[in-house]
Amino acid sequence: MPDRNFFQNYRADQIARVTTTHAVKPYEQLILLTNGTYTVTLPKISESAGQLFVFVQDGTGTNSITITDAGDDALLTDQIINAQAEQVVLFNNGVCWSVLHGQTT
Repeated sequence: MPDRNFFQNYRADQIARVTTTHAVKPYEQLILLTNGTYTVTLPKISESAGQLFVFVQDGTGTNSITITDAGDDALLTDQIINAQAEQVVLFNNGVCWSVLHGQTT
């Protein structure tokens, strides 16, 4: 889990605490995932070009959280988060999603 200073870099509206199936808004850049089995869908490429999205599993236990695109990027492989403290960092370059960091099992 990132330390307290990590979160100070984000405004409240940029942080989403997700507990069930969720469509990420373009302004939600830190997505905290809690326990469960659900899917998180990225914003469309055209709506979030140039943005970075950080996903962190901050719950406990075993999960199966799938991060998927909005259907507009055939190159992105779904990212699966299964355990506490796993994280994925995705960047939208305006054409496709890039996985900058993926610590998943």
